[in-house]
Amino acid sequence: MAQTDRSRVVRSALLGLLLSLWVALVWGWVLRTGLWGWDVYPLIAAGRVEGLGGVGATFGEELMDGRYPLGRYWRPLVHLSFGLDHALWGLDPRGYHLTDLALLGASVLALAAVARRWLSERAALAAAVVFGGNLVHEDVLAVPARRADSLALLFTLLALLALLGRGARGRWLAAVAVAAALAAKESGAIAVLVASGAAFALAEGTGRERWSGAVRTAWPCWLAFALTFALRTWALGGLGGSREAQVSAAWSDALASFARYFPAAFAPTQARLLGSAALSGAIGLALVALFVALARREARRTLLPLALWFVALASLTAISRAERGWYELPFVAINGLFAAALLEHALARGGAARMLVLPALAWALASIYPWRAASPEVLAAGESARVYLGQVESVVRAASPGSAVRAPGLPLEQRDPRPWLDGRERTFAVLAPYSVAAFVELAFPARAVRVVPPAAPSLPTADEVVLVLER
Repeated sequence: MAQTDRSRVVRSALLGLLLSLWVALVWGWVLRTGLWGWDVYPLIAAGRVEGLGGVGATFGEELMDGRYPLGRYWRPLVHLSFGLDHALWGLDPRGYHLTDLALLGASVLALAAVARRWLSERAALAAAVVFGGNLVHEDVLAVPARRADSLALLFTLLALLALLGRGARGRWLAAVAVAAALAAKESGAIAVLVASGAAFALAEGTGRERWSGAVRTAWPCWLAFALTFALRTWALGGLGGSREAQVSAAWSDALASFARYFPAAFAPTQARLLGSAALSGAIGLALVALFVALARREARRTLLPLALWFVALASLTAISRAERGWYELPFVAINGLFAAALLEHALARGGAARMLVLPALAWALASIYPWRAASPEVLAAGESARVYLGQVESVVRAASPGSAVRAPGLPLEQRDPRPWLDGRERTFAVLAPYSVAAFVELAFPARAVRVVPPAAPSLPTADEVVLVLER
């Protein structure tokens, strides 16, 4: 190995180590958080596997084995990750949070590698810092059920990274990552568009030559997407999805969704801390204009795939008819790559034009401030779930077969004083009846316990316990 190659490998390894330590330092507090969120325990219960046959069967199962009340989904990689966590940690919250922390670290490193291959080593650091420090991760890391978003983004980044490597091997590695992104979450379908956009932007020659080059590069990704989507359709017996989803919303509501997520993506910190959608949107537009002025002809190679990624995400969000704070996660990754490109082109300019790096650098640094040692609202939600489930466990353990027992009312939500960017109240969903039922199944695998709401009481059979959840 040449000396320059060896030094490059050493620098990359040191950067990876520093970024991993930084992620652990900023977000390590989530390891103190309990297991909460409506979907956590149903995912653990559905994710359990026994042997290699169980791993294969996971790809034919519906999300949560059909427990989810708001739609039908297929996310086998999420099931497998929860199955592994349960095998290693049981119901210990720290193990699940450790997995999510590792996924964040992997995404930060993948984003840095994309920026390094696309732009430069200094751009890699900028992209990783802007992405890894954003407070959107608080909404993702605290609730393991949101792991699907982390997995989909990680494999999207890996698909982009493999495609940037070019060559036949990179194309097929990208195809595998595209399939994995879709197997993680429906929003992972974006990966094939991101890969195709990058293939077209990086192709050389005339317009026709670029199109043919992009097709040659991206066709394995589309093949992998088609096969995975076919497997998904077979497993669900149809398209599945949210009961409220509307394909027509991709055209009718996409612009409004774009307008709502654009300020959130380009806010110097998590959008709710900036507090103004208008100000955040103005900052984003100004930064895009500054980038076009700096990059000029090179702007197409960066803005085209990022813009396609952004528009596709906004359209998919519009189709789902649902907006959540943690849905900002992939938008923040786009923000990190854009920030890296902006800083790179600003530093590449000579003379007085290099002064333009100052506002870009100030914005990038503001993206990681302020940090919080821990979120009291998140810790309170985890503690609320822990105390309540401890009460449920005591009630069930003391119940004899053939009896009906009652548990106190559910802690449904934990409120946060910080609103969303549009002013809506922000709440944390703590527990729901179907999550309590899944917890009881996990905590008492040898007992027959049926969880029912107070409005639907029923007599227990001789060998079961009926647990009635009070209002």
